[in-house]
Amino acid sequence: MDDPVKRLGELLGPDPEHPWGVLIPQILLWCFRRFCIDKIVKAELPIMDSMWSDYLELLALYSPIGLESIAAEWVSPTNIVHLKSPISEYNRFFTDFIGELDASLESEDVEVQDILSDFLDTEMSYIIRDWAGEKYKKFFIFPVDSVEDDSIDNARIEELIRTLMSYYENSMKDASSVYTPPVMSPPPLLWLCIPPPERLQLPVVEHVVEPVPEPVAEPLSVPEPVLEPVEEPVEEPVAEEQPEPEPEPEPVQPPKPVRLPTDTSSRAFLIRRETLRRKRSGHSRVKTRKSYPDL
Repeated sequence: MDDPVKRLGELLGPDPEHPWGVLIPQILLWCFRRFCIDKIVKAELPIMDSMWSDYLELLALYSPIGLESIAAEWVSPTNIVHLKSPISEYNRFFTDFIGELDASLESEDVEVQDILSDFLDTEMSYIIRDWAGEKYKKFFIFPVDSVEDDSIDNARIEELIRTLMSYYENSMKDASSVYTPPVMSPPPLLWLCIPPPERLQLPVVEHVVEPVPEPVAEPLSVPEPVLEPVEEPVEEPVAEEQPEPEPEPEPVQPPKPVRLPTDTSSRAFLIRRETLRRKRSGHSRVKTRKSYPDL
C-alpha cells in the first residue's frame, strides 16, 4: 500500500462543495478507525477475515454513540452523490489498509505498525480537518482526541441538524433570488380594429309528426303451480382436526454497536500486544519505541 496519508488525500478529493460531502466521509472513516482498533484490541487475526459485508453493516456495528440511529439515514444514496470519490473507492482504501496492517502484525514489522498506528490515532484527524477547511468548519465531527472516539455529544448532533436546515433554507432563498419572472406587457387592443362578426343564418328545420301505433294487448299468462320443497336429510359435517399452530419465529435482533475501551489508542494496544508476546517467548524486545512510555 502507498503512503496512507497520500491515499486519504486522494480519496477525499478537492475542497468539498456540500455539507454531505463533508459529513459522510467523516462518518465512514470514523467507523473504519473504530473497526481497526477493535480488531487490534481483540487480536482477531487476520483482520481481513472479519470485514463487513457492506458499508451499512460497518455503520450498524461501529458507529459511535450518538450516530448509531442516524448514520445509515445520513449516508443515503441521495446524499452519497456529493462525495468526490465513490463508495467503492472508500472500500478499496479500507481493504488495502487492513491488508497492510495484517501483514505488519504477522511479520512483526514494528516500523510499519508505527506508521499505521500514527495514521489511525492522529494523522487522520488533521488531514480531515484541513480538508474541511474554514468554510465547513461547523461540519467537522471527526474526533481529535482518542478519548472522544466512542461517542459524539447529543448537543453536537442537534447543532449539526440546525446547521443543515439553515444551509438548505439559505440555498432555497438564493435559488429564488436568481430567477426573475418575465414582465408581461398588456396585450394590444386588437378588438378595436376588428369588425364585428356577421350574424349567422341558421337553417329552418320542419318538424314532421309521425303517427303513433296503437298498443297490442298481450295474452294473460297462467301461473304454474308451486311444488312444496321436499326436505332432504342433512349430513352433519365431521369436525376436522385442526393442526397445531406453528411457533412464531423469534424476531431478528439488529446487531449491537461495538463499544471500545476508554483508551482507544491503537499504538497503546500494539505496544502492549508486542510486549506480552516478547514476555511469553522469553526474549527481550530488540527495538524499542523510545518516544513512548513503557506499559
